[in-house]
Amino acid sequence: MARRVKNARKRIIALDDSSSESGEDNRAFNRGDEDEIPQEILNAAEEAEENTLPSRSKTYYEKVYQGFVDWKKTKKITISNEVVLLAFFNELSKEYAPSTLYNKHSILKTMIQRKEDVSIGDFHKLNKFLKANKVGFEPTKAAALTTEEIKYFMTNADDEEYLFEKAVVVAAVSGALRRHELVDMAPAHIRDAGTHLVVQVPKTKTHIQRVFTINNPFRKIILKYAALRPARAPEDRFFLNYSGGRCTRQAVGINKMGGVPRRIATYLQLPDPQRYTGHSFRHSSATFLVDAGGSMEDLKRHGGWKSDSSASGYLQHSEAKKRKTNSMIMGALLDEESNDSTAANLMKGVTLNSSSVENRASGSNRPVNLHFHL
Repeated sequence: MARRVKNARKRIIALDDSSSESGEDNRAFNRGDEDEIPQEILNAAEEAEENTLPSRSKTYYEKVYQGFVDWKKTKKITISNEVVLLAFFNELSKEYAPSTLYNKHSILKTMIQRKEDVSIGDFHKLNKFLKANKVGFEPTKAAALTTEEIKYFMTNADDEEYLFEKAVVVAAVSGALRRHELVDMAPAHIRDAGTHLVVQVPKTKTHIQRVFTINNPFRKIILKYAALRPARAPEDRFFLNYSGGRCTRQAVGINKMGGVPRRIATYLQLPDPQRYTGHSFRHSSATFLVDAGGSMEDLKRHGGWKSDSSASGYLQHSEAKKRKTNSMIMGALLDEESNDSTAANLMKGVTLNSSSVENRASGSNRPVNLHFHL
């Protein structure tokens, strides 16, 4: 506690010293005895600093930092400089993926700055090491359900067993919702406007307010599920456990919510259903928007992404966008008058292996095989 108070005092002094308008007065004060800063002010500064950590991740941030502290103890090290951090992350790289290293680096950058007043973000050799370690790495992303797969599920799955999953699909895909946003959704966040529902997203990760609508006929699925809420159901949770055609008073937890895509993939008999995680609906929602012609700005507003880099992955993996790009490029080979004849001539040497064409909803992700006879 003494070290943290001392660090807080140093940061307050540094902040005062950086002031330009009233710099002379502040510096005159700061050159005096630091003990003149009242303890209650230092405590208030410490409390304010505590509140800068993400509330949902605070425990995890502390755990990651404690892991670094414990590692230093085993190495009999007391400081946190660039050499120490390079050695630490070099050891981690033998066990964790590059994406995990970046996550831990981001957390430690925050925690070491707060706890030890050291800015590891300025360690250029460490930054180069992390970038070099990332080269060639392809992160495993949650598999996305396609429009055909969702249509098949919504049409054929029995409401007696799957109404909860259908309501989750409608809400999650309509609003590109994360699993905790689905769990935190309350009846008060949903307003029926007659022809559509207006939904306010609760407690967004990026603190960007998001509101979306659910139009008919999907609105009716949400209303059908809501009508099954029992008396005295918790008012702070919209999604309740569902069994045998009725809802119970028990709220759905985050793990069960995250398992809904896997349950749907299992119903559809898709290969490797474990690849469908709590992020799958958000991925599907973003992909549908991009495939329908949505722009980068549309996508950022829809999903609440602050940066282009966070949203760009969905543009890069959009098959519809790739087809449009190919049409723009290869369209130069075809003019309006010879369109059909040129295409016919080009296709003379191409035959399709029909045995490889399978219904997507049946679970096959394999592409059609093309055989060229030239």
